[in-house]
Amino acid sequence: MLFAHAALLAVFASSGTQSTPMLPGGIVAWIICNGRKRNPIGGWLLFYYWQLWSGLVLSAAFFAMNIQSYVPENFDNEKLFAIFLASSVSTLLVLLIQVVVATMLLSFRTPDMLSLLRWTLVVSVVAFASGIAIDAKYYPEMRCF
Repeated sequence: MLFAHAALLAVFASSGTQSTPMLPGGIVAWIICNGRKRNPIGGWLLFYYWQLWSGLVLSAAFFAMNIQSYVPENFDNEKLFAIFLASSVSTLLVLLIQVVVATMLLSFRTPDMLSLLRWTLVVSVVAFASGIAIDAKYYPEMRCF
């Protein structure tokens, strides 16, 4: 129970505004993960699962809050809508698949499951890179850099 409260505290502490650094959440995450490094799921592995599950929860929350962005009426033509879906929904689906495969790996520790997780990570990198490329080409006004 204490771990769950500390995890929630770290997630909320790391989601500060732009003027507040995200350092407190990272420190809390490091303390928890470092303290559990002698356990079967601890250290970097716990940090990986923490990142996966919190990423899934936050992505679902942002998707639910911005569901109106995913309707075709918000776009000038169908091509831009399809490109937007290819850019954003593919990364969300890959994240969901990665969470499922990584969670199944906790129960079924086989070389096949590990290989499946590796391929899922490769597909994840490709999906995120293609999403960035699509956004840079078709939505240049949304650049963050």
